[in-house]
Amino acid sequence: MIIRAQTQGTIEDAIRSFGQKLGYDRFVLFAASSAREDIVDRIYWVEGDWVGDGTEIDAASYVRC
Repeated sequence: MIIRAQTQGTIEDAIRSFGQKLGYDRFVLFAASSAREDIVDRIYWVEGDWVGDGTEIDAASYVRC
């Protein structure tokens, strides 16, 4: 399903569905590089209660957590 996905939303749905079956409720999708000192190139998707108080966070807030 992910390999044929046409949109990021389709990928998010597939990861969320699979992860929830395993008991996960927080998700991050990012691009990483082994060639640079900063390993994370870009954060595409952050979802879940990462702070623990129900606050929704974006990529910048997630990095600060």
